[in-house]
Amino acid sequence: MFTLLLVTLPTQPSAVRLRIWRALKSLGCAALRDGAYVLPEPQTALLEEIANEALQHGGTAQVLGLTPRSSAQQQDLQAQFDRSAAYAEWLQGQRTLLQALPQLP
Repeated sequence: MFTLLLVTLPTQPSAVRLRIWRALKSLGCAALRDGAYVLPEPQTALLEEIANEALQHGGTAQVLGLTPRSSAQQQDLQAQFDRSAAYAEWLQGQRTLLQALPQLP
């Protein structure tokens, strides 16, 4: 099961929008569309914190349970959290750096 955050933020102050967007990104949320973010259910409390911040700044926010209706939907949602390509890219960068270290002054 997953948790869905539906959030709408006021246009001002933009710092709040940026802070919430960064928090969602740092949590690894899957963005289903603008204002709709998903995390696995064990992270519900983290989305509730973000929802509370949005409400404090005049936005709207709802944290809802999300249960896929089929195994295909379950797989699609789980695929949103697959970071293997990004990890492979990071790992290659690390290998390149390690190879270059002995040659640095």
